Amino acid sequence: MDDHSAALIFILKYGKLRELYNIGAHNERSNIDLVREICRIMDMKNAQADSHDRPITYVMNRFGHDLCYAINATKLETELEWCAKETFETAIKKP
Repeated sequence: MDDHSAALIFILKYGKLRELYNIGAHNERSNIDLVREICRIMDMKNAQADSHDRPITYVMNRFGHDLCYAINATKLETELEWCAKETFETAIKKP
């Protein structure tokens, strides 16, 4: 079972009614770093294709343009003592 599903079940069993819990694993990355890692993994799976990062294009930043996405899961870890078992590096490679 993956970490996110396990966290949801754990929260249903042990979480406080009407409380909100963010599920995360402190794996903050910039959007471009995430895209490059996905492309690198795709390149490894299909070595005969052109590099998957070639089509990446950049656009001008605009108001509200997020450079990265992150979530604070400290409450889930401290109040319910739950933490992810996977790292970004192991989870991103799973099918």
